Amino acid sequence: MIVTSSNAALKLGDGTGSEGYMNIYLNNVSDGAKHIIQSYPTAGGGFAFQNLVNDQAITFETKNSSGTTKTPLTLNGDGSVTFGSILTLPVLTSAPSSPANGMVAIADGSSWDPYGIGVQSMVVYLNDGWRLIANG
Repeated sequence: MIVTSSNAALKLGDGTGSEGYMNIYLNNVSDGAKHIIQSYPTAGGGFAFQNLVNDQAITFETKNSSGTTKTPLTLNGDGSVTFGSILTLPVLTSAPSSPANGMVAIADGSSWDPYGIGVQSMVVYLNDGWRLIANG
C-alpha cells in the first residue's frame, strides 16, 4: 500500500512483498527524499527504526497542551542516544532475567538488594556482575 502527498509518502511492505516493513518518505522532492524512516521486524521479535538517508538522526517530539514542543529522545546516526531532559528508571524488585554488560538498573533494596545494604541502589552490570554506582 502506498499513500502520497506533495511532501510525504507512506509505503507498507518493502517493495519485495515482505510483510512487516514500513517506509515513511518525508519532504519528497523530484523523486528524492530528505528523510526515509524504515521500520522492520528484528530477529528478537521487536522492531528496528532506521533513517536511510545519510545516517541522519531520528527525533521523537511531543507537544504539551499549550503547544510547546519538547524533544525527549533523539536516536543519532552514529548509534548514540540523546535524552532531551530527564531519564527515569523504574525501581526493580528483582534483577533483570537476562542482564547484559552496560545495563543500568535501580534495585529496590529489599526484594532485590545486590549489595545487602537495605536501601535503593543504582547499579550497572559489568563483567558478569552488578556494580554499585550510588545508593540512597
